[in-house]
Amino acid sequence: MKFWNKLVGFGKISAPPCPNRVFGRPRRHKTDSFSFATLEPRQLLAIDLVADLSPTPARSDPHEIVEVPGKGMALVATQNNQFELFTVDTQGIRTLHQLNSKSVQPSQLAHYKDVAGQDWIYFSGTNGSDGMELYRMKFGTNTITRVKDVNPNGSSEPKDLTVFGNNIYFTAWNFGTGRELWRTNGTDAGTVLVKDILPGLNLSSNPQELTPFGNALFFSANDGVWGRELWRTNGTETGTFMVKNIGFQSGSSNPRDLTVAGNKIFFSAFSLGGGREVWQSAGTAATTSILKEIVPLSGSSSPEELTAWNDNLFFTAVTPEKGRELYRYEPTVFNDTFLVKDIYPGPESSNPTDLTVAGNKLFFAALSPEKGRELWRTYGTGIGTDVVRDIVVGGNSSFPENLVDVDGRLYFSAYTTTGGHELYKSDGETITTLLVKNINPNASSYPSQFTRVNGKVVFTADDGTHGFELWSSDGTAQNTILDDIEIGTQDSYISNLANIGTKVYFLAAQRLFVADGGLNGAVTELARQGQDDPFGFVATHVVGNTLYFLKQSPTNQFQLWKTTGTVASTELVKELSGPAVGLAKMFASGNLLYLVMYESGGNHQLWKSDGTANGTSRLLTLAIQFQSIDQLTNVNGRLFFVARVDGVPRLWRSDGTNASTNVFNTLSNPNSLVANGDQVYFFASDGITSNFYRVNGLNGPVVIKANMSGEGAGININGVMYFGAVDTTSTQGVQLWKSTGNPAGTTLVKIIDTAASSSPLDFQNVNGKLVFTATTSSSGRELWVSDGTDAGTKQLKNIGVGVLGGQITPLAVFENELYFSAFDGLEWAIWKSNGTTVGTKKVTEINDRFKNITNDLYPYYRRILAVNNRLYLAATDDLFGQELFSFRN
Repeated sequence: MKFWNKLVGFGKISAPPCPNRVFGRPRRHKTDSFSFATLEPRQLLAIDLVADLSPTPARSDPHEIVEVPGKGMALVATQNNQFELFTVDTQGIRTLHQLNSKSVQPSQLAHYKDVAGQDWIYFSGTNGSDGMELYRMKFGTNTITRVKDVNPNGSSEPKDLTVFGNNIYFTAWNFGTGRELWRTNGTDAGTVLVKDILPGLNLSSNPQELTPFGNALFFSANDGVWGRELWRTNGTETGTFMVKNIGFQSGSSNPRDLTVAGNKIFFSAFSLGGGREVWQSAGTAATTSILKEIVPLSGSSSPEELTAWNDNLFFTAVTPEKGRELYRYEPTVFNDTFLVKDIYPGPESSNPTDLTVAGNKLFFAALSPEKGRELWRTYGTGIGTDVVRDIVVGGNSSFPENLVDVDGRLYFSAYTTTGGHELYKSDGETITTLLVKNINPNASSYPSQFTRVNGKVVFTADDGTHGFELWSSDGTAQNTILDDIEIGTQDSYISNLANIGTKVYFLAAQRLFVADGGLNGAVTELARQGQDDPFGFVATHVVGNTLYFLKQSPTNQFQLWKTTGTVASTELVKELSGPAVGLAKMFASGNLLYLVMYESGGNHQLWKSDGTANGTSRLLTLAIQFQSIDQLTNVNGRLFFVARVDGVPRLWRSDGTNASTNVFNTLSNPNSLVANGDQVYFFASDGITSNFYRVNGLNGPVVIKANMSGEGAGININGVMYFGAVDTTSTQGVQLWKSTGNPAGTTLVKIIDTAASSSPLDFQNVNGKLVFTATTSSSGRELWVSDGTDAGTKQLKNIGVGVLGGQITPLAVFENELYFSAFDGLEWAIWKSNGTTVGTKKVTEINDRFKNITNDLYPYYRRILAVNNRLYLAATDDLFGQELFSFRN
């Protein structure tokens, strides 16, 4: 069934990197001769193809375009289906750079000019044998050298390359220190670990958002004691320390969007009393404070994409009264934060995006009831904020995107029904806001990856003949030209998405891939189906930092493989002997992987593996013949599961050995297992009545509450377990219950439907709130929220028509919001909810571009992953076919 319609005007490549910065926020630190600046949220407005693995026609897919001022640019593109490093000089002469005649597969490009005036391109790459390490290329030559082998045992995967002082700072992974902060002056000896913030073998503080400010580099990190907080460094170990513990005790404040404005650094952070708001700091604990509680009483305004413009700070924020609109902090005259303009009056949001300073104006895209989503400009005041041009009149939208400043002129992409998505320019007036060139006369060219390079805009586009290639323009149609790198839309059938850290693993066309470093990082093939393999890959599962996958051999035997994300680490663990004909489930408990295999007669086998051949074996091989195995539950590294041996389901527990795998024979039909601490809670029958129990790894079951029967899986939220259950002595039916693990704390939350069972299911933790589905006779199965009280348990929205119900399929919790598919009686669509009625809406209400993409995979594969501030999903689009996509929240 189709969940999304086809995608309108999405960019294939992510937003362009700024000079000297790879995955930074390109417009964040810009200043202008005028005195105001502003930036908006990217609320679900950037939908990007991660990798088109079956490109037809051939396309080079240029990305990571980096300007070398006065000299040209460097970029990554594909040639002969391999990622390569290219440079283009000011004369348009393109050069291919390879390392040892092998594809470098570069990523994280950054430009650096040394003290002698020499331009260098630093990047993360591999020569095919040393793993992903830090390299640099002397611009204007073909000289490429490895800076240092940071992790001799594998890949260090350098990321977040940031110029600060006379060094480049980056994060890298080392087996002894995990992912920490490093710096380099371009030499082996000068490439050193700044500080092991979270000491311990393979433990990582994962520094993020490296941002220079004054004489220090600021970033967020997690030291394992105070959670993720704001840190600073001067490049030395002693000069690296946490600025302030904003979060409560060990709770993380999760600073993000670090932005320098004037003599302060600003960021959004979460505090127990203030929610998520904008904070300011001059670099010390004493000068670090909340800017303003826009939503008071512990509420959150959720500020996003902070931007500086001549010492003023602009950002977007959400309030119940105004929705998401544009705000400004003015530090000199008023020293206050205020709403610039309520563009969409009332509680609806204008959702301004892509704020970009060009000339003496700030441009952005926003939604208004009269104009639709169009290009706006502001001088920083309400009266100075207006639509530049209504490109598609009549309340329809042109969806301006990819805004970039090129020497005072704005370039962007926009959509019209007659021309599709094409390249536009503007000097800030209606008369100067014009189409530059209709690159694809028969459809959309989808221009994206806009970058300023020596007075021109460089971008990628598809003219309908050459596929996505490199283009440049000086603002005239005749000088908007193609550079066809790869001369020469099939489906890749994406499935089994899984993630470890910032790596996204997936199966495509019987090959295993890893997308590294977030959007448009190197997509590497790790393994493929052999020519004689009858079925190839079966499934994947993550244990710790290792991805396991099951593969069927040419002799029809199942083989267990593992990888940590490199070709060198992808290896066979063991071939599973025996008569298994299929996989029922893969499950992680502690540091062990469990596999439930089934035989032709329907019986099940239980296997375990620690990642070694000797540690991979079948449990209870001779003594037990399992008729079924399900409800696998991890309880502090110990496995509990429900299995049938004598025709009766019973509770089992195991530490991964035959001796520790045993059954509780006194109970039958256990269900609704929920882990809480070292205990597992469940419902089961003692032969007389059904009761609510708990048991740990050592002792026997203990009755918490008698005469109770559960239905479906529950959830643990901060030590309180919620589940659907029925008191067998009453006529209430299955309703919402909660328990703190003792008799007095096990209570009915609410009788949702007095006429019948409400059957609560699909429990999700959304920012500490319980969100679930339940059925009533008046509205069918819909989405509900609960704070654990009768009064606080409410239906969020009647999505379906009448008693039809929304047919809700929860997908993922991301950035404190639930994403799910639902049917409103007319169409299937992706919805989101923050646990409030006003915050439960179709994603298409935020962005019409979601109407042109479909997620039509079978339910087994239908999954959304939240990885590194992005959502990943397998979806289908007219331009690329069925591929892997991602989008920002």
